[in-house]
Amino acid sequence: MTNLKFNISNKNGFNFSKLSGDNNRIHLNEIEGYNSQYGEMIVHGVLIILKTLDKFKIKKKISKISINFNKHGSYRYEFQKKIYFYKKYILIKVQQNKYTICDIKIFFGKINNEDLQIKKYKKKNTILNPKRRKFGQLKDEVVTSLCYLTKYVGTIYPGKYSVIKTIDIIIGDKLNKSYLTCSSKIKKRGFALIENQLIYKNIIINFTTLKRPYLKIKLKKPSQNIVNQIKKIKNNILIIGSSSGIGFDILDLLKNNKNIKIFATYNKNKKNLSKFKNINILKISLPRDENKIFDFLKQKNKINIYYCASPKIEIYNNSLNKKKELNYFFYNIVKKIIKIIYSKNINFFYPSTNFINDKQKTNYSIIKFKCEKFIENKQNSRGNLNFFRLSKINTKQNLSLIDNKLPNFRDILENNKNLQNNFFFKN
Repeated sequence: MTNLKFNISNKNGFNFSKLSGDNNRIHLNEIEGYNSQYGEMIVHGVLIILKTLDKFKIKKKISKISINFNKHGSYRYEFQKKIYFYKKYILIKVQQNKYTICDIKIFFGKINNEDLQIKKYKKKNTILNPKRRKFGQLKDEVVTSLCYLTKYVGTIYPGKYSVIKTIDIIIGDKLNKSYLTCSSKIKKRGFALIENQLIYKNIIINFTTLKRPYLKIKLKKPSQNIVNQIKKIKNNILIIGSSSGIGFDILDLLKNNKNIKIFATYNKNKKNLSKFKNINILKISLPRDENKIFDFLKQKNKINIYYCASPKIEIYNNSLNKKKELNYFFYNIVKKIIKIIYSKNINFFYPSTNFINDKQKTNYSIIKFKCEKFIENKQNSRGNLNFFRLSKINTKQNLSLIDNKLPNFRDILENNKNLQNNFFFKN
């Protein structure tokens, strides 16, 4: 086994976007990445392949390269490739933070007739004079084919919301095709799995793609009962983390009360609420700006706080850095806030989740449970510190390839008296 390391920077991604024509914003725009299921910009899958194979010299004739993607690649961390040598193929595992991003198998010998089969898919895109691309020491035909593949997936079909799952590159005899064709069909509608084939010169690439889930928000008009309870609120409001998810839903609900001041913090997604004179939007990035929150609270005596700040959760990421991040957002800063407001007439609401019952051994569940216990202990002498375990709701944290049609926060609030009591501080 051989271990090698390499990096892919934002600049590399930008340059590859120009080379390939794949200018999908998920690779290039910080806000687009932040609002996706990944919580960050992601590296082009094809760029990871090309960087892995560049300068990788093999004396034997390659007949096929198979790639299977397991996870997205991040610009923030170093890549590691572990190379295993076998008789009939070479296996390269590309990893980041101990997670396998993709497996690349390089085969030698004869090509199966099945691999060379030309597919007759209805949806077809033809390029008569494809521009030749070069990338390091890799052959033009392979690089050109992969560049058009990522452009096709990222900008044509499925387009903006797309994911590459598998790629099989067959390097055969010349097919006498100076033009390039790419065709597709949906194989399984439930997961929107798409089968594709690209043909250029002596290259046939069979690949599968998916339609990437994205957040669709349709907020129902609140019932008169909820509106009446909102209008009875007399304290001013602070929503920490109001730009998306639960925080945005709460802001959209509470703006029905125009007789109180609402202070709403955001990190990257600023909302245009200028027509609401009573709403103050505050740019606060945690943990950097935590003192702004502490100074604000020290000056207030009557206020309701809704704490909704959250990083990208990544349940199964057990790295030390992710554990520290979760511990900060879901426990440490909450503890600091409660210590400041404890002797004041300030209400505090902390949304928790039923998920901690199902995955009790994950860092996320352990930290959430620890914070609940801390709040419970403080409730013994002061009952205006509330948390509530919510079922899965419609946020970017819960995006899935299967459309589960999850409820929004307000949908649960409408039908749950216990949540209403906690949310409106009636207990």
